[in-house]
Parts: sequence; C-alpha cells; structure tokens
Amino acid sequence: MANSHPKVIEGNELISKGEKCLKTSLLKWRPDFDSAASEFTKAATCFKIAKSLEKCKDAHLRAADAYMKNEAVFHAAKCYEQAAFVAKDLNDLDSASTLFDKAAHHFLENGTGDTAALVLDKGAKIVESKYPDRAIVMLQKASDICEMEDRPKESTDYLSRIAVLQIRLNRLDAAVDTITKEMILHQQAECWGAVPRLVVAIVLVHLHRDDNVSAQQVFDRALGYPGFSQSEEGHTLSQLLEGYDQSDGDKVNRALGSAFLRHMDNQYAILARTLRTPEGFSSGQNADHDGGLDLK
Repeated sequence: MANSHPKVIEGNELISKGEKCLKTSLLKWRPDFDSAASEFTKAATCFKIAKSLEKCKDAHLRAADAYMKNEAVFHAAKCYEQAAFVAKDLNDLDSASTLFDKAAHHFLENGTGDTAALVLDKGAKIVESKYPDRAIVMLQKASDICEMEDRPKESTDYLSRIAVLQIRLNRLDAAVDTITKEMILHQQAECWGAVPRLVVAIVLVHLHRDDNVSAQQVFDRALGYPGFSQSEEGHTLSQLLEGYDQSDGDKVNRALGSAFLRHMDNQYAILARTLRTPEGFSSGQNADHDGGLDLK
C-alpha cells in the first residue's frame, strides 16, 4: 500500500508537525507560519520520493499558504511553481496552468519579473498542446512583463510563439496583430534585420485571409524600411504580389518556390505551401486541406 511507504509515513508526521506550528495557545498568540511552511515543504519532498503525488501537491500548496501568511511572497511563489510541476506529472494540466499563473503573479509581486516570465514560459510549453488558449494568455503576460522591463528581445520571442499558436487555431486576424506588434518592437530597438521576415509573415497571413489589398499595403510600407527593398524577402514578395495582381499563377508559384520561403519557420512555410494561386489552385504539393492550419 502506498500509505505504508516509509516516506509517506515520514511525510504525514511532518504534516502533523506543521499543523502544530499553526496552532495558538495562551502563551503562543501567533501561528509560526515559517516553521509550518518548512515542515510542509519537507513533507512534500517525502511524498515525491514515495511517488504520492496528490499528497506532494497538497503539501506544496499548504507550504505556499503558510509562506503567504508570513508575507514571504518569493518562497510562496516557489511552492506554487513546484505544485504546478506536480500537477503536470499528475496529467492535471488544468490545475498546472492555474498554478503556474499564480506562481508568476507572486514572483512579479515580489519584484522578480524575469523569474515570473520564465515561469509563464515553462507553463505555456507544458499546456499548449491541450490548452493553447491558456498558453497564449501566459505568453502574452510574459511578453508584457519583458516589454515593461525594457527587454524587447525576450518580448518579441514570446510574441513569435503567440503568433504560431494563433495561426494553428486559424485566428489569422489576431496573428496579424501579434506579428505587427513584434515587428514594431524590433523597429523601436532598431533591429532591422528581423523585420523583413516579419513582413513576409504578415503578407502570407493576409493572403490566406484573401485580403490582397492589405498584403499589398504592408509590402508598400515595408519598401521604406532600411534594406528591405534590396533583401531576398523584398524581391520574393514583389514577385508574389505582382503575380496575384496580374492573376499570373506561374509567377506566384515561382515566388512561392523560392528557397527563402521553403526554409522559413515551419508555420510560415506551411502557409506558403497552402496558399491558393490566382487560378484557385494551391501552391503546394499537399494542397487538399480543409482550411485548418496544422502547424505542429
């Protein structure tokens, strides 16, 4: 029996010690939250060794509660993070996402925004396959934290991942907004080398939305960006949009067959392969899709 495991017995004894620390008496007016949290944390370790994961998660949560009551916010956040990992091991991704978010909130409250963003990053990676919407929210929070702390590179990395998930979910309007924000941050940081790729991404998404006018407008604005008109991305998009404007399917397919597009990040390469040419035929070899964008 799991409850007869020596480490479970030891863990239960530590829980009892922690509970005693929380009791008050005539001579002890205030609970000893710090000692209680320490006992609960040690109990969680015992339960983990015994693979009694529900007990382990509960012990971490009790430790977090005791630390919060003792105003030890950073230590509480660490306990919530540990509880989230245990929930993941229990395959309870619903609880895991909530606990990662709670841990990040308290890390941010403690003034450690970098740690908060990393926790949200970890959580998003864990839950994105089952709960992509929650992963998007977590990554957006991480991006906002990095932007607030003047770390544009990290912020744009998170935005890039958000766009991938939005495209997977076929939320193309939202993807355009996300990629545009990513591009603006690069422009503000004068990282012009990253901009052409993002222009291509926005144009591809607009074309998938059958909005050739917006695609052309994005391209026309990009011609004013440093180095864009001479870039491979600029030349490829020029040919691609000319093909759409002239209803020239051969020109479109030549542009979509460029080495640059074939070697883009996977989600955008798929967008390129599944675009419809002016004649109504898909540009890729695997064209018979139902409108969904499987970018896994």
